Amino acid sequence: MNLSNIQSSEEYLKHYREFMEDCFSINYPLLASFYKELHHRFLEVVSQKDGPVFEQLQELLGIDAQLQILYEMAECIESLKLEMNEEKIIEMIKRDSFSFYRERIGLTKKDPIPRGLIYLSEK
Repeated sequence: MNLSNIQSSEEYLKHYREFMEDCFSINYPLLASFYKELHHRFLEVVSQKDGPVFEQLQELLGIDAQLQILYEMAECIESLKLEMNEEKIIEMIKRDSFSFYRERIGLTKKDPIPRGLIYLSEK
C-alpha cells in the first residue's frame, strides 16, 4: 500500500485490523484486546479537534510504534509464547515503544534521542 494515498485514520488502520484479527483473535485473546485498545485510542486521538498538536503527535507516534511492534512480533509469536505469556509480551511492547524509532535507524535505547518529529514519543 502506498502510504501517501491514505485519506483517513480508518484507512491507515485497516491493514493492521485485518491482520491482527486473523492472527490473534482466536488463540491470543489478550493480544487481540490490546490491539483493539490501541486502535480505539488511535481513533480517539485523531478525532480530538483541540489540544496541543505536538501532544497528539506524541501519542499517535507512541500508539503507532506499539502497533508496528505487535505486527512484527506476529511472525514469531508461537516461539515467543514459549518464553513469555501474553501479559509479558504486552509489557515488552509498551516498554520497547519508547525507543522504537531510534532502533529503526540503528541506534540503541541508550543513545540520545535525535531531534525530529518522529521521535516525539521516545523516552
